[in-house]
Order: sequence, then C-alpha cells, then structure tokens
Amino acid sequence: MTLGALSWPVLLAIVGVASVIVIGLHLLRLRRRKVVVPHLAIFEEAIGSAATAKRVDWIRRILALLLSLLIAGALSLSLGEPELPRNDKGEIRILVIDQSLSMEARDETGRSRRDRALEEAARWIESKDENDSMAILAADHMPLILSPLSKDRDALKSSLRQSTKGWGEAALRETLMLGRDLIEEAQRRAPAPHQALEMVVLTDEPMEEIVEEVFGNTAMQESAENSSNETDEAGALLIRILPIQFAGGRDNLAIAELAARRLPSDPTRVRTLAHIENHGPSDRKARLELSSESGPLESLEIRLPPHSSDVFFFDDLPLTEGRIDASLHLEDAASEALFEDDWASALVAPRERVRVHLISRGNLYLEAALLLDPSFELTMSGEGDPFPERGIDLYVLDSVAPKLPPRVPALIFIDPRMSEGDAPELGPLLGELLDRPRIRTEREEDPIVRGARLYETNIKEARSIRLLRGERGLAHSGKDALLSLVERDERRMLVFGFRIEESDLPLRAAFPLILMRGADALLGRTAEYRPPHRQFEPIELESGGKELSLHRPTVASLPDHRDADASHREGNAPERLLSVGGYARFIPMAQGVYRVEGEGFEAEFVVARSALDESRIAREETLSGSLSESATAHAPSANPPHLRTLFMRLPLLTLLLSFALVLLVLESLFYHRRWIE
Repeated sequence: MTLGALSWPVLLAIVGVASVIVIGLHLLRLRRRKVVVPHLAIFEEAIGSAATAKRVDWIRRILALLLSLLIAGALSLSLGEPELPRNDKGEIRILVIDQSLSMEARDETGRSRRDRALEEAARWIESKDENDSMAILAADHMPLILSPLSKDRDALKSSLRQSTKGWGEAALRETLMLGRDLIEEAQRRAPAPHQALEMVVLTDEPMEEIVEEVFGNTAMQESAENSSNETDEAGALLIRILPIQFAGGRDNLAIAELAARRLPSDPTRVRTLAHIENHGPSDRKARLELSSESGPLESLEIRLPPHSSDVFFFDDLPLTEGRIDASLHLEDAASEALFEDDWASALVAPRERVRVHLISRGNLYLEAALLLDPSFELTMSGEGDPFPERGIDLYVLDSVAPKLPPRVPALIFIDPRMSEGDAPELGPLLGELLDRPRIRTEREEDPIVRGARLYETNIKEARSIRLLRGERGLAHSGKDALLSLVERDERRMLVFGFRIEESDLPLRAAFPLILMRGADALLGRTAEYRPPHRQFEPIELESGGKELSLHRPTVASLPDHRDADASHREGNAPERLLSVGGYARFIPMAQGVYRVEGEGFEAEFVVARSALDESRIAREETLSGSLSESATAHAPSANPPHLRTLFMRLPLLTLLLSFALVLLVLESLFYHRRWIE
C-alpha cells in the first residue's frame, strides 16, 4: 500500500497523537460517579448483577479501548489517501500543449489561455506517481518535443518552462501522431498488458474530428471510467484522450493583412493596403498608425461595427523603400483579448540599383536631386576630367558634351550657347535659341511628367529640341519642345533644352521626381512588387551574384525560432544557411521581421501571418462541448489532477470508513454500564 497525500512518518505521528487522545478519553470515562439513594433495597438487585459482571468487566474495558484505537487508526490512515498496489511500470501519459496564436488570448483577469494551460500541465506533473512516465509535446506550427518520456518531476517542470508563445496555427494532428508514436515505441520496448496509456491535450480547439482522424477507433475519449489499454481486434493499443479546452476573451481587433507596392504607372509612389477585422461583438474604435524606421508616416481613426472588416488604402507615402510598420492603438473601453495581431509589417521592395555618373561644372542642384534616390549609386567628375567608360548604367551631362560609350542611356541638360561644333553628338538635337521661354503645355498622360505641374516654369534661355517622327516631346513653349525623350544612334536620351540653374525648375518639388521617372524610362525599370514571404515557403536572397537560400524557414511563430535546417542557437548567433556563401547572421528584428547579414551582404525580409483564423478567438460554438462532458473541460480544472486518481482510491477509502462506522457501533454495544455505589 502506498500513500498519495502523506508520508509514512507523518502518518505514524498522527496515529500516535490520536492514540494518546483516545487512551486519555478512555481513562476519564472509567471514573465512576457516586449516587446517593434514599432506600438501598430498591437497588439490591442491580448491585447483585454488578457484582457478577465485575468478573468479566476488564474484558469489556480492553475491548472498548482496542475498538477506539482501531477507529482512530482507520480515520488517520484515510487522511494519507492510501492506494492499492499498482503495476510497477506506472502509467504512460503524454501532455500536449497548444502553442497557437489564439492561445495568447487573455481573459478579464489578464491571464492568457496558454498561461492557464501551463498551470494545468504543472498540476498534472505534480500529481504524477513516481512510477508514471510522462512526455511533454508542444503543438506549434510543427510538433516540438519539450521533454521525452521521463519519470523525473524536476526535469519535466524544467522542460515545461521551454514552452514559448505562438504566432500561427498549431499542428495538432501532427503532434497527436507524434504522441501516439511515442506511446507505441514505449510499449514495443517494454510491453505491459495492463498499463494505462493516456494523452492530455491542453488546447482551445475542438478535438473530436482531430482525434477521429488521427486515432480512429483506437482512442477512448473518456476521463476516468476506463483505465485499461487492452488492444482492439486489430491489435492496436487503446489510448485514452483527455482534451481540456480553454476559453476566455471575446473582443479582438486585428490587422489581417498589410501590403505595400509601387504603382506601375509611377514607381516612385508607394501604395499601402491595410485590412482590419473586428472579431468581437462590440463596436470598436482605434487609431491605425503607419511608420518607418525614419518615423511616423500616416495616422487614421477607424471605427468598425461588430464582426466586420474594412480595407484602408494609403497613397503617396513619403517612403521610397524599406519597411512599413502598422499598429493599432485602441481608443475604446473594450477589453482587447489578443494584442499579438494588433501590428504587422510590410516591405517596399527596393528598386534595382543603378550606377549613375554625373559629369558637371559643379551644379549642386543637380547633385542634390540625384542623391535623393537611394537606388542611384552616384559617382561624379568635372568637365574635361577622365570619367569611367565601363560599368555605368546611366550618364548625366550638365552643360557638357563628352564622347560617351555607345548605347549607354544619358540624361542631358543642354547649354543653350552650345554650338554643333562644341557637341557633335548633340548637334542634330539643337534647334532655335529661345529667349525667356515659359513652359506652356506638357504631355500630362506621359508617366515622366504626370502630375509634375511644369506649367509656367520660367527659363532664362533655352534651345528648342528637334524631334524625329515617333519621338516624344514632354514639355513645350508654344510649338518648341523644351523637354523630350529621344533615341539617336541606339542611345536613349532624356534631353532638357536649358541649363537647370537658369530656371526655377529646381525650386519645384517635381524636379527630383522627374529625374527618378526619367531614369526609370531610360533604363526600362518597372515597378517591382515583391509579395511577402508566407510561412514555410523557401526564401531566396541575392547578394552580388551569390544566392542565399533559407529552406523551410521556421520564422512563423516567434523571433527566437530559427531555420529548421540550422542549429538551434541564441538569437544573434550566426546560423548556417543552405547557400554557396557559407555562414551568415540571422537576426530577429521584430515579430515576423528578420535580417540576414553576411560578408558584404545585408537583407531584410518580412514573413506574413497566414493563420488568420487564429485571430477569431470568440469560438463559442466550438467550446460548447462537442465531446462528452467527462472528456472535456471548458476551463482549467479547479481541483488538482490527482483527484482523478482519487477515484481509484475511493474503494479503499470507502472500506476504511465503513470499517470505522462498524467499530463505532460495536463500541457502543460494548460500552460498560454506569456502576452505582
């Protein structure tokens, strides 16, 4: 016999104290009272009977004392919760902890479902018998073994602390399959015909369909009524499944999607989409803020009725490339249950890098405008200085006319005083000399000057540009073209017929925009939309001709989850990437945002959340109890799990209490009569 609540020394001490109390009471009860009577003859018969009974009175007194001691001993033993001897191998129990995003939903007390699940798991571990084997599995985006089968309580508690927050959907089916394999492997290694097999699933998901899919008829969805693991007709082990479902928290406002892309008609403009969902039964009010590494970008007040969603668009954000972060700031009295989906990130794909060389007489206006585009890798040289003839994608000529390598595009600002002899290559473009012209019309449908509003731009002096058939005049003064996109001798050119510093064009905000658009038109750069990485998809990164590949990335749950094919190390430790580049540093920046750094290489990417159903935390229909009440609890059990094993001790406790009751009856029957003197 073993004790479930007290140790044997403590129990023996209780029995000793109870025995001393019983003996003391018994001695006090033996004291006889003296009664004065008026006539002795009335009690002579009773005195005669008492004299006869004195010969056997000591037997009744000893028997009464022994019965009292037995009653005290039986009641004291019941306090220790005794158990009948069990199988030496004990039970095999698998604890499955759901680590999905919805398990982070908090109730009115501020405790999340996962917190309560961990407390419940700790109670199961604490109530474990010394012969029971227990394993702990985490159902994240993939099954994780926190602890193999072990009988060590301390080791199990330490493993339980390794449970982490989730970001996506839990792979409950795969985790149950893994738990089933662990049980079957343990039974193959050490068969035990009557060993109890059990899986406890701590989750907020309905388990009936999942259990049926994984186990079929080999699982018993009962709590304590059936404790055997007899095999069925096919020889499969019968495993008892104990789902414990958690609820709590209803209101949740979530960013379901955040996307950003450049407009195809204007690659310098960024359009951002934010999809907001209200999963709760209350009207919600919040402020949606967009920001970048440089600071805030946009802010918008939003209101959503219950169980609704809306899509918000943001145009012309002051951002050329980089990461956009969106966050929801609540401005109502509703209690937000899930904060983890109140923010998201998106990347604006950087434009293709362009090597630009400026040949100038020291024009600071032009130099500053070119430096505003981060995709320009700008180099410069002065008039008459040697310049690179190879490795340049675009030349910018400021009032100069050097001989350029063939077929390389150019952006040209003509000096009106320049003659055909000074610029043989530009000679065919030079038209009439114009004094103080103004731009009167512009080709508004052309993407280079769309929205630029060049009307009434003042110019001191200019040359009209001669156009061939099919060439585009973008801005005119009367019939004279002052800004044109032309192609001569297999070279594409955007030509300005005036010096930039002799006009008020640099004072207009559209000037850098025209340069960026002109470069895109000359080089054929288009708006590249790079969709966000989805969970579990390979990630391809390029670095100067070398490709880095992250295969099967596990960045779907938390920043501290690493590449599945890399060793599990600390957050900023270098991780081995499957690439020709060797090693690189894989750094979590925020939830879903990661940076990869290598030798001469740096890139940032965002992994978008794909488990959008995890934001729908108010699932009353699934938490109403599709399984039998004995198999499902809708909240952590208020009593510790060892009360379940108390059902196994109830027969013995009932026997002890019944025996104590019988002893009480017998003791009352043997209670000696009050003697009269």
